[in-house]
Amino acid sequence: MNSEIKRSLESLVADLIDGNLDTVRREQLNHLLRDSEQCRRHFNAIMDVQCGITSLASQSQDSGAQNQGGVDRLSNAMTSAEKTNAEVIPNHFAFRSTALPWSITLLSLAALLVITISFVRRAEFESSDTTWLASSNVKDREIQNGVLLVDASSAEYFDTGPTLSGEILQLAREYVLTSGTIRLAFHRGAEVILESPSVFTAVDADRLSVKLGRCSVHVPEGAEGFRVETPQTEVIDLGTRFSVDVNEAGLTDVQMIEGSAEVRKLSSTAKRDVLLLTDGQARRFGDDKERFGEVIPFESSSYAKTLPDRVVSYEAVGQSELISDLAAVTVQRGGVLREYNVNELIGIEVLCFVPEPDTLNVTVSASSGPGVRDVIESDHSLVTGLINPGGAKEALASSPITLGDTATPGFGFRFRHPVVNGPGPDVVLFDIQNKADPPTGDGFHVSPLVLTAQHRAHSIQRYDIAMKSAEAKPTEGFELLLFAKDTPLVASQVADHFGSRPTTLQFYALAVGIDLSDLGYSYGEACDGLFIQDDLADCQLIDPTFIAGLPEWTEEEQ
Repeated sequence: MNSEIKRSLESLVADLIDGNLDTVRREQLNHLLRDSEQCRRHFNAIMDVQCGITSLASQSQDSGAQNQGGVDRLSNAMTSAEKTNAEVIPNHFAFRSTALPWSITLLSLAALLVITISFVRRAEFESSDTTWLASSNVKDREIQNGVLLVDASSAEYFDTGPTLSGEILQLAREYVLTSGTIRLAFHRGAEVILESPSVFTAVDADRLSVKLGRCSVHVPEGAEGFRVETPQTEVIDLGTRFSVDVNEAGLTDVQMIEGSAEVRKLSSTAKRDVLLLTDGQARRFGDDKERFGEVIPFESSSYAKTLPDRVVSYEAVGQSELISDLAAVTVQRGGVLREYNVNELIGIEVLCFVPEPDTLNVTVSASSGPGVRDVIESDHSLVTGLINPGGAKEALASSPITLGDTATPGFGFRFRHPVVNGPGPDVVLFDIQNKADPPTGDGFHVSPLVLTAQHRAHSIQRYDIAMKSAEAKPTEGFELLLFAKDTPLVASQVADHFGSRPTTLQFYALAVGIDLSDLGYSYGEACDGLFIQDDLADCQLIDPTFIAGLPEWTEEEQ
């Protein structure tokens, strides 16, 4: 327990003993006792001393009737607590009258009732919540210098900032997160998810300043007192989960998901400018004195329990520090991390490939198979594939044509067996890029092979592992093959080429997950295949080198 919470608890208990505990402060004491074992121990220690003093003072008095009255008051207090969802402290209960040391046991039982009810409620919430540190590769690392980056999803900054799991943030430095989402862990246990765009500063190991953006805060027992400062307010945690959303003018929305916190007007010390928020409450705070703490609709969806489902990382083999063949891919699905060996993935069979005019379309390495379709069908290589497929500025509104001279520009394929839609990504796509290409990845449209009223096309502009991602790995070199114009590439052999060009730039393997739900598939529905087109948003075209479906989601993973 930090010194500030200790002082706050002692002040509340003093008012309780004097019989001066008002409704707001009684609620604050309830939450302290409910959410912190340290507070409960300190509370019991104070009350033991108080009861000892009052017992000595009452030794010369006939205590029988008085003691019975004390028992009756405690019994009534517990009954009242049960009727009001187990409030710890009754409205009128003065300990300065004669009290028995064993009365603390009854009060502790009332507190235990609150704790039990609260635990059940919290367990229901946490059952769907991923433990942030436990799901990262830095879970056993001690945060020795204040604030640590646990995880990041497509994180980019205006200048520089942490993107690699395990990086320590510079205290008192302002960061500008322009895209993506990050997860931070503070020294005493507080955990924060920040969503872009966001301007924030890790002030110290117990304090975060947010000038712009949304953050979701989880403060477990032992980390109480964590603060989030905004231009208008200071949110002081009392053991809780909450979200804070700050707009460009500094207007601050606080959504209390579970637990409680004090919200103070940053420029004021007056009691009227302090509000206690509890479960399910939401308030808006600005510089308008008349509307400070205005009630707004409660939205539990404002709180991010985890980073978005996505392709998190991959492992690949190669020579030296350059990679060539995929070995495994780690994907977050339904908030759960799962690593898939490449042999677990569901391969594809090419249906059609209509390239963008005047482009090179086949990349090979020394280990490529004899057929052109082998470069993407039959190997695990991240540097061989059918690249630069044709595209369209708008996503398909009708089913693609996959046969004949009128085939739709793009790349169609079937899965070797159907892919079943589960939570998060269901398909992974790898693309090769150099540093001159769009840093977020080559945008593309993806659609079912047959569009219906339910099944639709979807556009992807940002990759999960993009050029600036710490997880993007440099690849070995490869060759671009030259074929005669209008050659039906899918039916051709690698030996049919009349020339080749080696790469001169360093390329990197990027990755993105495709969620079949975005294409209109229902949960548990199977998908036979997909069709991909470049979105023609720029002069760079998509270069897919590996595409595969993920295994069906199982109950064990849930």
